[in-house]
Amino acid sequence: MSEPVLTIFATAKQFRGHDGVIQRNAVASWTRLHPQPEIILFGDEPGTADLCREFGLGHVPELACTELGAPLLPDLFEKAQRTAAHDLLCYVNSDIMLMGDFLEALQKVSEAHKRFLMVGRRWDVSIREIWDFSARGGGRGLRDFVNRHGKQALPPGNSGFFAFPKGMWTSIPRLGIGRAAWDEMLVKLPGTVGRLRIVRPLLVYKCPGIGEDAVIKFGVIPSHDQGARAS
Repeated sequence: MSEPVLTIFATAKQFRGHDGVIQRNAVASWTRLHPQPEIILFGDEPGTADLCREFGLGHVPELACTELGAPLLPDLFEKAQRTAAHDLLCYVNSDIMLMGDFLEALQKVSEAHKRFLMVGRRWDVSIREIWDFSARGGGRGLRDFVNRHGKQALPPGNSGFFAFPKGMWTSIPRLGIGRAAWDEMLVKLPGTVGRLRIVRPLLVYKCPGIGEDAVIKFGVIPSHDQGARAS
């Protein structure tokens, strides 16, 4: 059973203050996945280029934005699919911490379905300092922390990531990241539901709406194709 080879892409806020802490925690968790994915950050917010150099990430500074400065989904997803070295991609919110369970779930989904969109729910938890993976038990310590202190967020607007095969979308409306419930709008684009296998992780940890950290956990259950269960 081969493991998925993945490109993670994201946009970030300024790497300053609390936003800097939670985004650094998120990126550090992505680099600890095995096999290690290609990681590309888009945009030119202060600190992005420095972090990409530090972690050896890909960086694409040019990104179209709305009049209010929110990154535009069509430009982001088009550039990500054109730039990515791998056929599996995943957009992840820049304050989402991932663990190995995420790749295990993605492997099950990609083996079961040729065309799919894997999304997740989040568990809110406050982490206000740089997470020391080596001193705090790595992914297991992080999961234990969230089990004790986390709370699952309610829909809508709680999808912390979108995993999909390259070429899935050819047209995306002019949605800006950060718009209320933009993630649910993306899932419900015309032609997405019905043509694709929409799968949702059974249990997921993500950042809260106020901008804390988040962690992905456990397996998946298809929500629109009950005949292809992956658990």
